[in-house]
Amino acid sequence: MNRKIDMLQQLAKINEDGYNAAISTIYRLRLSDSLFNTSDLRVVTDFSLFELVDTKLIRLCEQGTTETPKVIDIHDPTYSHYSSVVLVHGENTIEYATSDREGRTVASYWIDLPSGRTLIYNFHYDSTHQGMDDIIEMKEMYRYIKGICLHLEEKGFLIKEGQTDVAF
Repeated sequence: MNRKIDMLQQLAKINEDGYNAAISTIYRLRLSDSLFNTSDLRVVTDFSLFELVDTKLIRLCEQGTTETPKVIDIHDPTYSHYSSVVLVHGENTIEYATSDREGRTVASYWIDLPSGRTLIYNFHYDSTHQGMDDIIEMKEMYRYIKGICLHLEEKGFLIKEGQTDVAF
């Protein structure tokens, strides 16, 4: 029973942090575009964001990850276990994979933008966070992340790393 209570308290804290991030983002959007940038994609975990271009995933931004490559060839066997690569080759809109690093999980969202661009958003998190999968699978979380991506694209902030004017 105590374990279940601890897990529920942990989930409540994660949800509270997520809602506070959402509220802060809304106020930044309202106050000034200069305060809004790609770091607003860090909602409940570290993240990385890629764009699918032909057979490559090109990193647009990341925060809190240490080993995320800038370019991933979706046909390179080295990356075949990555959730983002599994997602591209499959038919789901979300995929999970354990990381190369012990205790790490990556969950990936498929995001189609009205412009025709395809983005892959990755949550990078500690595998011991029970309930994180439930939070990630919430349709509201998906809509929130997609909404931020839509706004970032409208403002011209979704450009490939290494190009000028990347907002961090």
